Amino acid sequence: MLSEPRVYRAQQDEMHPLTQPREGVPQGEIKGPFEWRSRIFPGTVREYWLYVPAQYNAAKPACVFVLQDGPGRAKAGTCRHRQSDS
Repeated sequence: MLSEPRVYRAQQDEMHPLTQPREGVPQGEIKGPFEWRSRIFPGTVREYWLYVPAQYNAAKPACVFVLQDGPGRAKAGTCRHRQSDS
């Protein structure tokens, strides 16, 4: 006997205050998508995005944060870049 399929919904976790834009905090920007092509595995192509903090200065060394979690994480409006701004 087959039962009715169950539908599960993802819980909406409460967002930390640092994930919200804050007045007076410079907002960086997300650039991309850019395309990366592997020279080791021919035919392997990946898209990537860069988060550039508002305070970035090309004349000084900068930290790098790599997030390989799909394009949804790179879109404006998600919280990852706001956490970096804060």
